[in-house]
Amino acid sequence: MKKLFTGFAFLVPMAVFGQGYQLNLQGTRQIGKGSTGLADPTDATAMFTNPGSTAFLAANDVTFGITPAFSKGTFTDAQTNVESRSDNPVVTPFNLSAAYGAKNSRFKYGLAIYTPFGSTMRWEPGSAGRFETKEIALLSVSFQPTVSYRINNKLGVGLGLIYTYGHVQIKKDVPVQFGNGDFGDATIDCKANGFGLNAGLYYAVTNQLALAFTYRSAMNMKTGSGTAEFNVPASVAANFPNQPVNATLPLPQIFGLGMTYKPSKTWTFNLEGYLSDWSQYDTIRINYEQAPVAGAMSSDLIREYKTGFTLRAGIEYLSENKYELRAGAFFSKSPIQDGYVNPDVPDANRINPSIGASYNFTNRFRVDAAVLAEFINRKDRNVVSGIEGTYNFNIWLPSIGLTYKF
Repeated sequence: MKKLFTGFAFLVPMAVFGQGYQLNLQGTRQIGKGSTGLADPTDATAMFTNPGSTAFLAANDVTFGITPAFSKGTFTDAQTNVESRSDNPVVTPFNLSAAYGAKNSRFKYGLAIYTPFGSTMRWEPGSAGRFETKEIALLSVSFQPTVSYRINNKLGVGLGLIYTYGHVQIKKDVPVQFGNGDFGDATIDCKANGFGLNAGLYYAVTNQLALAFTYRSAMNMKTGSGTAEFNVPASVAANFPNQPVNATLPLPQIFGLGMTYKPSKTWTFNLEGYLSDWSQYDTIRINYEQAPVAGAMSSDLIREYKTGFTLRAGIEYLSENKYELRAGAFFSKSPIQDGYVNPDVPDANRINPSIGASYNFTNRFRVDAAVLAEFINRKDRNVVSGIEGTYNFNIWLPSIGLTYKF
């Protein structure tokens, strides 16, 4: 019985940060062309995409974008064939960036604020994975002051210091029952923060061809002010004391390599690849600060993530009039290996298509629009929880952005 209680104690605070919801929504224009732009600076969002290219922006600008996420999905239990549905509210990742440099200066400075991770997953009552997760609400916001330097007309370098704040609330059922047959439940509410670096290198080989490299450092998100609250029958309440908790979640270092080719003034082609090192995201330990839960002062969450990668391609058409058109797609290999998929944020290898457009009202003011689609299908049996079945999710991400140049 002790083993059962410990195994179902609860999820690590902020575990959802690492499970397939690393957001690549830091610019509406970039979303429209397959989330590319590493070697193609077009506005202040370059501070996130590649700080090294920011110094090559033709003008100073402020850019804002918001991308509501509409997510619906199901889980079909392999043993019973019963289908559980998600009922996810709309979440709104956003980005706000401002870049400035004096006329003829080799430097540009700026600040980028964005949501690097975010999700809300809410399963209907009685779902198959309710002892793992029945609801998660996650918010994360990064603040990145950045400096970019144009060494010469071809080469640029840049560096951003990242501070990330996160807040997550997780709810799940506990496998003990009240007299009326209802299961107990647990709520975990945590705040966390961490620091990291975003560095970039940009090289214009010719007027038509540019290459770029970026590196975003690993980040250890450390929880603070975390609490665990249990609602269980009085007969077992001593095994589930309400108390503070803490944990450290390692987020991956990310390497990016990209190229941009412009055969003419109207056409742009982007090709990029990213490698995400999740090797340290294997077992996360939750520490109970005051008293044991089910006889233990800690509980382990086994994830065993591997390295993931993403390949992206985008195309853009800039008309001689005021409008712009673009399209793209990217393939993502999930870092979650077989045997470790969970209902908190199911993930799978996926191909994500996108389209986008812009309209330049004046030489200073532009409106962008884009739509990104994600389709997830994965069958798995979790070797830790024993949950087996098929996840199917459709996620639609329409985006709107505004840019003002000065």
